Amino acid sequence: PKLQPIELTGAARERASDVKSELLHGEVVAMAGGTRWHDRVGTALRTGLARFADDSGCESFSSDLRIRVPDAGYLYPDASSACGPMFDADECLLNPIVVWEVLSPSTEARDRGAKFDAYRRIGSLRTYVLLSSSRPRATVFHLSPAGWLLNEVDGRRARIEIPSIGLVLE
Repeated sequence: PKLQPIELTGAARERASDVKSELLHGEVVAMAGGTRWHDRVGTALRTGLARFADDSGCESFSSDLRIRVPDAGYLYPDASSACGPMFDADECLLNPIVVWEVLSPSTEARDRGAKFDAYRRIGSLRTYVLLSSSRPRATVFHLSPAGWLLNEVDGRRARIEIPSIGLVLE
């Protein structure tokens, strides 16, 4: 018998691909490589999150882990944190509490716009953090009963407080 090609869709296509890409509302967006400054901020973030995970019982994940966005697709944040993480059959994280994005000139508009809009569809999400790769600045959105509240912190000695998981980064 002749073998028929199998067409891969969604996360299965993503795993088989040499290119990492996000899927949002039917649009596939290839992920570009980052700059050294983006990498430095991301590495410092993941180092701080690794120390936190040892004490909290929560887990943090790198940019290699997809997050499922209900009725929209999946995204790859620079980092995510979950307490009691749950995954679907495609190994997508379903219940992040905090999503972290490191901003680059080429990604900032999408991170602040379409991606934040998508992440807000996730019922477990309580905090969305945007870290600048060009200066010591963080924009932290916290979900409150009144909606999403914005807090910006600047400077090398600034403290980033994430009450949703009991974390302070200095």
